[in-house]
Amino acid sequence: MDDFVVWASSHTQLKTMLGHINNYTGDNLCLSLKQSVFGKSDIGLPFLGFLVKKTGIYLLQKSKRRVKERMSEITSSLYQESITEEKAAERVRSVFAAISLAKTNRFRYLLCAKGKRLSALTA
Repeated sequence: MDDFVVWASSHTQLKTMLGHINNYTGDNLCLSLKQSVFGKSDIGLPFLGFLVKKTGIYLLQKSKRRVKERMSEITSSLYQESITEEKAAERVRSVFAAISLAKTNRFRYLLCAKGKRLSALTA
């Protein structure tokens, strides 16, 4: 990932931070950054499949849809016996780790509950 977001209370603070970031990346990492984009956002900022707000980080709806599709693929592969239970668990942990940065406790709980209902139906 080569993009990042910085928030501050004022435009002046952002300019100061950008100067420090440019100095550090240029002097210590020998990197040059792309041109910065400044703007206000009261409703949050979509970033890498998440919505970043003052109140926290949330999963975008299209990301939720992708997670559901991925979980469905894992479940299908497990029931078709093309992967083992251990491999399925590893993939589920990977999916959950990718979204755990966001406020997704309820979403993850619902996914797990759906998976338990499915396994009960096929047992």
